[in-house]
Amino acid sequence: MKVKLVYGMSLRSLLLLLFLIQEIIVFGQNASGDLQNYMDNIIDNVPGSSGGEYVIPNVNQITSWNQTIEYLLDNNLSEGRSKATEINYQITEFTDTSIDPNQIFYILEEKASVLQPAEAGLVALDWWNGNRSILSDGDLTGLILGYSLATKPEEIYRALLEALTFGTRKIFETFLASGVPINEIIVTGGEPLKNKLLLNILANVTRMEIKVADCPYPSALGSAIYAAVAAGENRGGYATISEASKNMAHLSEVSFFPNNNDKKTYNRLYSEYTMLHDYFGYGHNNAMKRLKNLRTTIFEKRLRQISLDLKNNTV
Repeated sequence: MKVKLVYGMSLRSLLLLLFLIQEIIVFGQNASGDLQNYMDNIIDNVPGSSGGEYVIPNVNQITSWNQTIEYLLDNNLSEGRSKATEINYQITEFTDTSIDPNQIFYILEEKASVLQPAEAGLVALDWWNGNRSILSDGDLTGLILGYSLATKPEEIYRALLEALTFGTRKIFETFLASGVPINEIIVTGGEPLKNKLLLNILANVTRMEIKVADCPYPSALGSAIYAAVAAGENRGGYATISEASKNMAHLSEVSFFPNNNDKKTYNRLYSEYTMLHDYFGYGHNNAMKRLKNLRTTIFEKRLRQISLDLKNNTV
């Protein structure tokens, strides 16, 4: 069985991680202990900043930072970078010219790739939109365990990448337990091809070679393959989907292989992930759903009050 994976590491998700940096900074103003050392430790690990030059932000600086985030979430890069300069903050960016020289990524990959597996002491459940496979439960929510005042943004980022791959391994194990063999993994799609850290972690967690499709736009290629079959051999196309795929779809020369030195550590992390997965996923603790129900109850109450207010105003 060929398993093709598409990981969509959206710009919005990555920028929300950067927004978390600001939240840590604000919280730090009320933290106990040596505040200056604490702030230096955080800012020294924020791309483009230096702890020795950083000053605890005032209200105007926080406002500028919030506006920077809003611009970036709206994909308004130029305004976001301009607003960031008002608080002497340089937006970190890099371009992977080997894939697509026009794509700029705001990610913490560089710092996260320096970390060793389990170095951050974090494990996450990436159920931000529920768990569709294997639990098929949209009411589950995300979780990060092991967070502390010393936790850095790049550690959170790496934990989220690891959670993606742990979830993938859980799906693979379910296939195997059901008698469905998995012979190779081919990753396709635009974003994962640019995130080498993710693909390295995926290889280590699944303990399999990760092959990469040699096409940044696989959906378009799939449409072209069907069009070639529809055209038929007489018009320069192909007789079957299999024949068209063989001639039109290719693998990249780049592959990612598991590192045996990390195998034991990732197995231990995966064991912790599995315990959390089963504990919250199979109803041993329904805290996620209870919290979600509380939120829904308050939201519905607010809607009823709004409806009542509108009705009274109408009368």
